[in-house]
Amino acid sequence: EVSRAGCTAMWLDLDIYMADTPMPLIRAVLETPGRPDLVFARHAASESVSPAVVVARGSPEATELVLRYASWLRENPYLLDHQGWDQFLERKEGDFAAGF
Repeated sequence: EVSRAGCTAMWLDLDIYMADTPMPLIRAVLETPGRPDLVFARHAASESVSPAVVVARGSPEATELVLRYASWLRENPYLLDHQGWDQFLERKEGDFAAGF
């Protein structure tokens, strides 16, 4: 609902520690050419998407993408959320993109 209202929304996993605010970096990424609708954290030792930090731009496109993922995930359940994002986004470089 936050993204749908035009505000940038951020999801933080409850098991992460933030030593400092990520907002300056996130704002910079959101303003890069191409203006991505979603921004993810990176795993330190993996090419998989890390949904420990997910930022959705306050746009109809970001809202649609997140809702499509939620719907897709219901039909394609994953034990670990980063495995689902890799598969949904068809990220072949992700560690878990090879299959279900």
